[in-house]
Amino acid sequence: MLFSDRVEHFLPPQKGNNHVLRVIRDILFFEPKHKRTNIAAALDYANQVLHRKAIILLISDFCLNDPAESAMSRLMTKLDLTHHKHDLVVFSIGDPIERSMLPSGLLMVEDIETGEQILLDARSPSTLERYRELAIRENEQRRNLFRKRGIDLIELETGRPYIKDIIRFFKNRERRRRKI
Repeated sequence: MLFSDRVEHFLPPQKGNNHVLRVIRDILFFEPKHKRTNIAAALDYANQVLHRKAIILLISDFCLNDPAESAMSRLMTKLDLTHHKHDLVVFSIGDPIERSMLPSGLLMVEDIETGEQILLDARSPSTLERYRELAIRENEQRRNLFRKRGIDLIELETGRPYIKDIIRFFKNRERRRRKI
């Protein structure tokens, strides 16, 4: 399933190499019709159409359009439901530049989903430090939310090879499951 603020493409689960290749092709050539993202709506859809237990790989940066606590609470409720019904693995994609911005002057920063722009004074060490602390705190809160719920989380970064991290994660996961 590929989604924006609504489900834009759904391919029913199947087994086999041809299906895997089809999924990869669909992901590579997907052009979203909408800019915003609504993870909760996508999870609702998955829970409605998937009647048998499925493996769900949720890939997101988890930058919510609505930073309100209610939006995060709604999302976590949907994640809980999906986790209990299916085998949910979450990939959180982060950009190291967003956590450790270098002093560089005035920056016009645009939210890619809303188009909202703000002017950020990246010359100020205190502004950069507050920004860095906020990014670290949000990552830690997200990590704790998933850990408390027992939802598998893989944190990946842009600009860094990720295949070894993913393979290591799934090998460790396999070992954990054998012990149970």
